[in-house]
Amino acid sequence: MNVVEEKQKFLGKKYKSIIWKYAKEWFALPKIALTFTAIFFFYYVAQIQNGMYIISGILLIFAIVNVYYALKLKREFKKRMQHYGKKWMLEEMIFNVASFGGIMIASNIPQIVTSIEKIPSKTAACLIAVLLTAAMIYSYITLIIIPKKAEKFLREQYPEYQLCS
Repeated sequence: MNVVEEKQKFLGKKYKSIIWKYAKEWFALPKIALTFTAIFFFYYVAQIQNGMYIISGILLIFAIVNVYYALKLKREFKKRMQHYGKKWMLEEMIFNVASFGGIMIASNIPQIVTSIEKIPSKTAACLIAVLLTAAMIYSYITLIIIPKKAEKFLREQYPEYQLCS
């Protein structure tokens, strides 16, 4: 394993720990109530007649929002690259990998929902509710929270980053 691969592996672990840190913060008192409300809402909607149509509409809106933020992050990353003239690995993870993760979750949920329809209704409704809520929290963390704090993470990781900015 060469130095670049080791650095990528290290920064991958760091990025995952950043995501995990904000995910744990999400489950603190005020936001946990919002999380349970979302789970109960999706559970209720999944159980009503034609609920899958409502969930499909929510998934479509969710996917559109994810794509919008992913494209926004890509544009911001290109601007930062032009401004600084240097590419930082952690910055690339924050702005490119995050958008990929959000889009992958959004694009795979319909397949999950259709396969879950074969499970008895209460179990399927619970799985759908938890998956949708988890996907939304993950997307919010990776597409909104972490990119807003990118400067802080880059300064912590790269002392020379402060000289460039």
